[in-house]
Amino acid sequence: MQYGPDWLSKKIKRYAERREIASLLRKKLALAKESKRNPDWEQRYTFVSGVQRSGTNMLMNILEQNLETDVYHESDGRAFDNYMMRDEDIVEELMSRSPFPNFVIKALHEGDRLKGLMGRFKPSKSIWMFRRHGDVVNSNLVLWPGGRNFIEDIVEDRLSARWRGMGMTDETHAMVQEHHHPELNDASALGIFWVYRNQLYFDQGLDRSDDSLLMSYEWLVMNPEEGTRALCTFLGLTPSPDMWELMSSSSIGKDKKPDIEEPVKRLCVDMHERLNKAWKSKMSALGVEV
Repeated sequence: MQYGPDWLSKKIKRYAERREIASLLRKKLALAKESKRNPDWEQRYTFVSGVQRSGTNMLMNILEQNLETDVYHESDGRAFDNYMMRDEDIVEELMSRSPFPNFVIKALHEGDRLKGLMGRFKPSKSIWMFRRHGDVVNSNLVLWPGGRNFIEDIVEDRLSARWRGMGMTDETHAMVQEHHHPELNDASALGIFWVYRNQLYFDQGLDRSDDSLLMSYEWLVMNPEEGTRALCTFLGLTPSPDMWELMSSSSIGKDKKPDIEEPVKRLCVDMHERLNKAWKSKMSALGVEV
C-alpha cells in the first residue's frame, strides 16, 4: 500500500470529520443537560417521511446539525432492522432514554402508518419531503438498475411486496392495475411507485393536519436559509448556519428526463401539481410566501 499525499489528505479529512462530530455531540449533550433543568421541559417527536430519493437523508442531516435534536437514521441498528423501523416499544424506550428535547426518526418505509405513529407518540410532528418525479426516477434507475419495486407482484396482491403496497386504497390499487401492462418499462414502473407512495400523504389526511409539514426538495435546496428557518419554525427549533450550509442545488434536473410513458407521466404531473398546491398552503400557514 502506498502512503502518499492523497492517502494522508484523506486520513486528515476523516480525523477532522470525527472531531467535528465529537464536538457537535458534546455541544448537544451540554445543551440537553441545561435545557432539561427547565421545569417546562418536554420532549417532542419528529417523523421524517416521503418517497425514496426525495431528499429525506439530506433533511435528516440538516436536523442533526441542530443542537436540540437526537436523530435516528434508518441505518441506525438501535431503531431499525434492515431499514425497517423496529417494534414501537423499542422506539419508545429509545425516546424515553434520550436527553434531547426533539427526538427525530426516519419513517420512510413506514409512510403508510405515519398518522398512526404520530397518534401514539405525542406531542409529535412530521415532515413529508417531495421531489419532482423525473429526478426521483432517474436517481432510482442509477442506484437500482432494473428495479421496479415489485410492481408485478403488487398488481396481483398489494400486500405481497412488504412495505411497498402497505396502506394502498382500493382506488389506488385500481390505478396501478390500470396503468400496468407487460411491456411497461422501468422508468414508468418507478413513476407509478412515486405516485402511489405520495398518495399516502393525502390518504392519511396529513395535508389537513397542522402537525404535518409538506416540503418541496427543489425549493428547499434553492432557498436553504429561508427553508431551514421555516423548518425550524414548524418544529420549534433554533436555526443555525450549520444547518443550511449542508445543502446544494446541483442535483436538480442534472440528467435528461426519464422515458416515462405518457399515461403515467400525466399521473405524475397531476400528483406533482397536487403536492405543490398543498405545500404552498402549508408554507402560507407558516407565514412564508413561495
